[in-house]
Amino acid sequence: MGRIANNHQDTRDLALTDLCCDIYQGDYVLVIGGDVILKPEYAGGNSQNYIIQDYINNECLNSNRKYLERSSQEHKIRIRDILRNEWRYDREELSEDLISLLSTKCFRIVITTAFDGYLETLMRSIYGDSLRVMNIYDTKDIKSFCHTSEYNAIPPTLYYAFGKADSGYDYVLSENDAIKAISRWLGNYAPTDMIDYLKGKKILAIGCKFDDWYFRFFWYCLRQDFEHLSGDVAISLQTDKSESDRHLAEYLAKINVGDKGNSQRFIHELSLQLHDPENNVYSKYRNRLMTGGVFISYASEDFPIVCQIYSILNRSGIRVWFDDKELNGGDRYDIRISNAISECRIFIPVLSAQTKYDIDNKRQRYYKDVEWKAIEDNKTCAILPLTLSGFDIRYDRDFVPEIFLEETSVNWTKDGGEGILNAINRLMRQS
Repeated sequence: MGRIANNHQDTRDLALTDLCCDIYQGDYVLVIGGDVILKPEYAGGNSQNYIIQDYINNECLNSNRKYLERSSQEHKIRIRDILRNEWRYDREELSEDLISLLSTKCFRIVITTAFDGYLETLMRSIYGDSLRVMNIYDTKDIKSFCHTSEYNAIPPTLYYAFGKADSGYDYVLSENDAIKAISRWLGNYAPTDMIDYLKGKKILAIGCKFDDWYFRFFWYCLRQDFEHLSGDVAISLQTDKSESDRHLAEYLAKINVGDKGNSQRFIHELSLQLHDPENNVYSKYRNRLMTGGVFISYASEDFPIVCQIYSILNRSGIRVWFDDKELNGGDRYDIRISNAISECRIFIPVLSAQTKYDIDNKRQRYYKDVEWKAIEDNKTCAILPLTLSGFDIRYDRDFVPEIFLEETSVNWTKDGGEGILNAINRLMRQS
């Protein structure tokens, strides 16, 4: 498995602005197919095909006559053993655009139709131990996806929609396997809590290149309601060459699912746009931000989560202010920031692994060098620390000012939007 460099040129598609805003606000669940997991040099980017090709090539190279005699189930067992014991998930083989997309941390729930562990390896490098991995064939997982409200008690999650090959459970390799998996989604083993969660979400499926019938059933599995089948998708249809693709394109249009075209090109454009929030999401928020209520102080690396918090508070009628001071080339807005902080009733410092890194390395950052100092002058403002994964206020006390430790904090992963709203409402009543 070689290491192949792959450099992309920067492109911009302003038509993605609305989609990016919805993604930043946490409205979308991401579904990733095998077609966009690797760089194009590896089996066209399809991780499953790459693994299967390697398996076949090695079997033929070793003149293993038993290869042709094996049943499909025996092949599945052999591939599972390879992935469990021999396969090296090399980050250098991963699509740079996929790495860029997931590194935004915009997607709290990711569903994969691939059976291999490339995506899981990537997400573990991003989320660490907070990542939760679930498998449709694991009966414990089917019943353990629980939520009581938006973002409440749902850690970053990767869900294997058709099974994980190296888990010891079954997984999808053939069309017959696909029928079995779809039967689980629609039958007694359906992940009902996951399905209920998806009904309140938009779905962005990228790289899920299935046969016509296969994709139709899969899309219905995600929705299970013909009244809620709309969404976005990028599956690289070739309508000029394939009658099946043409039929699928017609079906997608009929049920109001927007085809985004070439998957690899789309994921490249989307990842670029999401890494430039100043020119998409923030430009839409700017006119709706208001002083006098809640001020959110954060590192720019935590911007996607701040957008989700803003969305929750805004829908609840709470006045919110957060600024793009670190997102537009370093321009200083000292006076504007100072005025906004002096008028706020609740100051929310977002504390994360990035916060610890900045303080530990004595990095100059606007949020801590300007905003944290400015809040000391607002004697009537309540402070509500919000901790993210990677920061534990019980043990990381040395990383924050003393005034942050005097208040009760909210843990985003455990308490979620409901916890934030309850804490804000309590502080508003006290003031």
